[in-house]
Amino acid sequence: MSLRVHDLMSWHPSSVSVTATIDDGLSVMLRDEAPEVYVTFDDGQLAGVVPDFAFLKARLVQSPGNLAITTIMSRSVAAVTPDLPINEILPLFREGRFQR
Repeated sequence: MSLRVHDLMSWHPSSVSVTATIDDGLSVMLRDEAPEVYVTFDDGQLAGVVPDFAFLKARLVQSPGNLAITTIMSRSVAAVTPDLPINEILPLFREGRFQR
């Protein structure tokens, strides 16, 4: 029996609504000690992701914390289905194209 994505995936990733602010997202990331925060629409669909370095960059350029989180999120998010065998996605990680 081979491992599938659902065997290793996080079932409750750190997330905020598209209406959240940068400060809201940062609070969730710190609370959950997460490396990124997923941004979702009201129906739960993925809108984007904000990695930890995007929060750091926002602070370094002194972006106001009350700005919409969508201003710093990446909309280009690669995704796979939960039933995909792990051996099919391993090359993506080995090649350094993805970390998570």
